[in-house]
Amino acid sequence: MQSFADSDTHFQLEIAETSDGWDGIRSGEPTGYVICDECGGRAKTVEEIPHEADCPQRGVVSKWWVAQFIGDTVDV
Repeated sequence: MQSFADSDTHFQLEIAETSDGWDGIRSGEPTGYVICDECGGRAKTVEEIPHEADCPQRGVVSKWWVAQFIGDTVDV
């Protein structure tokens, strides 16, 4: 499994572009979404991003996720 913290994976934090306070988030603040630089998929966590079928970053997870759901962090 590949970790989102690996140097060869690329994600962005979405930044609000709306006017101040329109949606509770001010312009320039993080929205809470993570975006895949390869396919543009976005979600609240790296593990939940709906990647395109051919996206090279499909299956990228956090070490926390591996520890919680697989119980091993050796290969991450």
